[in-house]
Amino acid sequence: MSSGFILLFILAAIGPVAAGNCNTAPDVDGCSVKVNRWDLPPFFWDIFEPGCNKHDICYSCGAYYGVSRRLCDDHLYANNKKLCSTNTKVRHLSWCLQFAREYYLVWINFKHSYYKQTSPGWCSQSYVADCIF
Repeated sequence: MSSGFILLFILAAIGPVAAGNCNTAPDVDGCSVKVNRWDLPPFFWDIFEPGCNKHDICYSCGAYYGVSRRLCDDHLYANNKKLCSTNTKVRHLSWCLQFAREYYLVWINFKHSYYKQTSPGWCSQSYVADCIF
């Protein structure tokens, strides 16, 4: 059994974890949504930022934990759909879910080169595993 599978099993068993340090970890910039303003309309920057921060960490540390780029992207989509459903600022759930899907498609089709094949040293810090998903 691979260590990546074991990690996924543990993370699934304990359920969602609060972002905590996930928002201030190295390499975290909220999927660059505030930098690359063309990616998402401004309204969604703050809504998707927690999911994007976890995605940034997954792209940086996924290789260290045996998590594939595609699994990082799948969890970005799942996290952003959940954020659409739970954020009180969202007035039109269907629009939010559509932007979550479109953003996911951008990542799986065009931004895969950002996934780090060699993870940086900070990925071994104790909080990082909770930030992967």
